[in-house]
Amino acid sequence: MAIVVRRGHPQAKARSVTALADYAWMTAGLSSERVIVDEMFRIANLRPPRWRIRCESISALIAVAARTDMIATIPKPLIELGIAGGLLEIVRLREKKSAASEVYLFTKRDSQLTAAAAILAKLLEDEGKRIR
Repeated sequence: MAIVVRRGHPQAKARSVTALADYAWMTAGLSSERVIVDEMFRIANLRPPRWRIRCESISALIAVAARTDMIATIPKPLIELGIAGGLLEIVRLREKKSAASEVYLFTKRDSQLTAAAAILAKLLEDEGKRIR
């Protein structure tokens, strides 16, 4: 997850979540991102941010964030791919995004995984090892 703002936003160079506390926030409908941000605010002894918009599309989120002072969360790989066309920039906070989640993969004991499922299982396992 990346925390992003429009180019030229007053808090584009903020390094602490405290600087972002007075702004309205938006997300692309991923509740896990809200949990992470809420936890960052809690750790900083702040009230949770004011969540104003939950977009159902990334393109709508980019359009709104690029034209307002709202702060947005977006999957970091999408920003790194350039999906926002340079309209948004990542706010590089010192605070770590500390909320954790668990991922489980359930399989039937007496069934072999399909080729696609085996690839997915391997990707999940490799990513788990990488981020640990």
